[in-house]
Amino acid sequence: MRLLICLLFSISVSSQVKPLSFKIDRLTAIDSTVKRYYTLEYHIENVSEKTVSFVLNGSNLIPINAGSQSEKMYFKLFENDMPIEMNNVVENGFRQKLFEIDDAKKLTEEEINKLQEEAIKYFEEQRKKSILDNVVTLKPKETIHYKAYLTWDKERYRRQGDFEHYIHETHPHYLELAFNLMLETFEDELTPEEYKTISSNPNLITGWYTSNKVAIDFSE
Repeated sequence: MRLLICLLFSISVSSQVKPLSFKIDRLTAIDSTVKRYYTLEYHIENVSEKTVSFVLNGSNLIPINAGSQSEKMYFKLFENDMPIEMNNVVENGFRQKLFEIDDAKKLTEEEINKLQEEAIKYFEEQRKKSILDNVVTLKPKETIHYKAYLTWDKERYRRQGDFEHYIHETHPHYLELAFNLMLETFEDELTPEEYKTISSNPNLITGWYTSNKVAIDFSE
């Protein structure tokens, strides 16, 4: 009886072991007169004995408080051990703007509405492309490496809605990454055929993964 209980416990524990290992390797920074540019390198390894597949746009970073239903990689900032609950401290290095606010002031309401419709369509197409182009398959013990970029404008006082924060130059700061492997939330973004193609993959895995924390330099 004791042997049976131990065996069942062993099976239960082994079934909860995640197939992926996720680690930040390094974070480096280069200064200009007005901005600081960060390069982030990290990797995901299949530590299991089986081939696995998942949907992840691993080189595109977004703030973790921007939502948890994305195929992109999340980043989270800390001051000391406390999370910074704002998403405008640093920016993705490849962020794009469709048009500047000053230009928008010169447009008619009809032109603005048209631009908004085009922008929605553009981002919907990009979201679908981001999903379809980032179905990752890793063989046992195989590793995939990523590199991403962030930018800080060196402004210490931040405000977002009702939230305010001052980035103290002498306090330690850290960055952490996470990703959420899922599929159901993508169904509305894809055609039935596209969704069926991905969901029928027998190696598809799901789950939430969090990396190690690394120091990020916000000093003078």
